[in-house]
Amino acid sequence: MLALATAIKAGWCSSSRLSIAGCARSKAMRIGEATNPGPARRFALRQSLQELPTMSAGTLALESRVLNACLSWCRSEISGVSCDELSDLVPTILVYLLRFFGDLMFQARKALSNYRL
Repeated sequence: MLALATAIKAGWCSSSRLSIAGCARSKAMRIGEATNPGPARRFALRQSLQELPTMSAGTLALESRVLNACLSWCRSEISGVSCDELSDLVPTILVYLLRFFGDLMFQARKALSNYRL
């Protein structure tokens, strides 16, 4: 529209000779709108944000697989006491084990999601 107004003001064309819809190859004069838009959409009420899951089922499955791999690694590396007993006796050991396992995953070039438990 700005170009048309400028062209008319400069005297290069008249407003009756230039069809904006024709330039845009539009079938209707209201460019960008559907010729037959159909009925208006009705939007359903959305749930509360607090009721929505924070993680998808795929993310939960991935975390479960990585956690199982971490637990298997712990069982293979720790002898003399079970991982459950050790974590009950020294809860902070879990932090170090998870950190070490994450570093091993990084060194093995695993995906970032594998070592961010």
